[in-house]
Amino acid sequence: MTDDRFGDDSYRELLALQDELRRFLSWRDARAATAGLSSGQHQLLLAIRGHRGPSEPTIGDVAEHLSLRHHSAVELVQRAEAAGLLLRRLDETDRRRVRLALSETGRRVLEALEPLHAEELRRLSSGVGTLADGIAHASRLPRERRTAAHPPRHASSRGTRGTRGTGATRGTRGTRGTGGT
Repeated sequence: MTDDRFGDDSYRELLALQDELRRFLSWRDARAATAGLSSGQHQLLLAIRGHRGPSEPTIGDVAEHLSLRHHSAVELVQRAEAAGLLLRRLDETDRRRVRLALSETGRRVLEALEPLHAEELRRLSSGVGTLADGIAHASRLPRERRTAAHPPRHASSRGTRGTRGTGATRGTRGTRGTGGT
């Protein structure tokens, strides 16, 4: 039987990883503020620009990317649209859905932040990779157990999400696909 408990070194490594991630998020939010964006607006623009779907994202898509409830994403989109950062478009094949796209202003602001983020991510990636390796090694858990604890997100996992920061489960997303707004 394997010992599933973390040792002191594992907790230190986990704390160091958490500290690095928090430093990055704080750094990112400060850069967004210097560009005149709230943290939420910056994350929204990134979710729209980085979306990998076959077409522009819906509000439901960005809610998923940002771990927000649909109504919270709607409010964020409304504020960003009022600020001239994005555009809403009706889906060409399903007129009930609304697609989101960056406006020229939103694109310029996001592109101005990109070089700073690329440099910071290069700095962060070397440290985080080393810390993650240290945690995995120090935990002495078999590889199968480590990956099972954090399975990759697939479309089939869309029905449930944890409440941000609490670890609670929200349940199903409800009326996803009946309007997309």
